[in-house]
Amino acid sequence: MLDAHVTTLLTAFILLYFGLGPVKGFATTQILGILLSLFCGILVSRLITDFWTNKNRHFNYFTAISKRIFKHAAFKFIEYRKVAYGISVVVLILGVGSFFHGFRYGVEFRAAAAISLTSTNQ
Repeated sequence: MLDAHVTTLLTAFILLYFGLGPVKGFATTQILGILLSLFCGILVSRLITDFWTNKNRHFNYFTAISKRIFKHAAFKFIEYRKVAYGISVVVLILGVGSFFHGFRYGVEFRAAAAISLTSTNQ
């Protein structure tokens, strides 16, 4: 959890440093969101967990419905791993193929400027 937040935070600081206009606003919003997410994810969840465990209470994760569903659950993840590998390879090939042949770059990815002119001639 923490490594993904740190990586995203570094990216947001890079956007804030090099970006212009709306990109700086996005970077600022992203930095605030990441810091608040870390705050809530680490501190608040720790406080709640400490509160519940210090009261000698036990977490009750299952409702009556979920107990019935998971009582005889037998998930066969390993049995279907080759199917998952095949799906992963297809998605990877499609992604690499679209990178070389399918992207239509907008003005955000070009080294150009978009200018909109209006004329008042009648």
